[in-house]
Amino acid sequence: MAVRVFGCNHIAIEVDDVEKAVAFYSDDFNLEMLRDGGEGAA
Repeated sequence: MAVRVFGCNHIAIEVDDVEKAVAFYSDDFNLEMLRDGGEGAA
């Protein structure tokens, strides 16, 4: 049986270095950091 993904609402990933993580996802996946994500969110 095949799984079809139509979208993703959100995910949470814990990291040790948030600045490195933001740079990685910005550079490699062209994602933008959300400014209104709440405490500790990037």
